[in-house]
Amino acid sequence: MQRGDPAWIGYVYAFTILIGVVFGVLCEAQYFQNVMRVGFRLRTTLQMCQSLHTIWSAPLRIIVALVLLYQLLGVAALLGALMLVLMFPVQNQYQHSKAEFLRTQPPDTQLTEEQMEERWLQSVGGHTSLMFCGCLQRL
Repeated sequence: MQRGDPAWIGYVYAFTILIGVVFGVLCEAQYFQNVMRVGFRLRTTLQMCQSLHTIWSAPLRIIVALVLLYQLLGVAALLGALMLVLMFPVQNQYQHSKAEFLRTQPPDTQLTEEQMEERWLQSVGGHTSLMFCGCLQRL
């Protein structure tokens, strides 16, 4: 703009710059939205592929580990694996009794999960410690 030019020309330039910046911001926001959407879809796809890879490879890894343990430890490795398999029902019972215990707690206590876990362990721990003390006394 030169001296002596009408002021409205400056306003037109300023308005044109404003429109250009607003258009640029809108295009950049749309671009960012599309990139994030594609990124989330890609990440979900990659996680699914990793999960599928784990599904077929986990049994193979377990078998290889058991064979190697059997070669090193002999029958003790098989007994350890058997104990691991036999512990599944015990863990299931533990989870059910824990859920039942947490369900019986009054809702107005507003305890955190950590406090509920502590109460659960105290209630179970009392029975366990009594059994353990009885075994020690017999020895």
